[in-house]
Amino acid sequence: MRFSTIKFLFVSSFGFTAGLNNARKSSSSITRKNFLKSSVSGMIGFGYVFPSQSNAAVLQSKGCAMGEGDGCSDLAENEFIRKLQEQSAAKKEQYVKEALDAYNMKNYPDFFQTVGKVLVKTSDGSFKTFSDEEFAKLKADGKVTLEIPKAMGGKVTDLTQKPILVLKE
Repeated sequence: MRFSTIKFLFVSSFGFTAGLNNARKSSSSITRKNFLKSSVSGMIGFGYVFPSQSNAAVLQSKGCAMGEGDGCSDLAENEFIRKLQEQSAAKKEQYVKEALDAYNMKNYPDFFQTVGKVLVKTSDGSFKTFSDEEFAKLKADGKVTLEIPKAMGGKVTDLTQKPILVLKE
């Protein structure tokens, strides 16, 4: 087998050669559609050459999330892991609340800003919207502060979020 044949087989498995061959065959330049079709078919062929192996035991294992689930007892190999699972289960509500707050603060403030509202977190953890005028008055009265979001029960600063506006009551 010559080097050029090996090179052709390797490159054609990614679909690049197929796309280039189409361009050489036709007098016009290659279209994006033809190149993508050739590339995808080449990549699919590449997957058949090097199949991936999956571990069926992992796919069929029982679930264990936040220290709860049918698979937790199977995963608890020693006392330390059991203790960590118990701690996770005890803090589950706190972690779920943090995740919900993070979701709300990442997705909704920008939306409300487009409709002339400001999203503010209250002292009880719920959220309220105020018009721009109402918010300006609350800010002038010193009733709104910034809170830096925390994660993992307040242990870590969550740098993926913007600071949260909090209403002092």
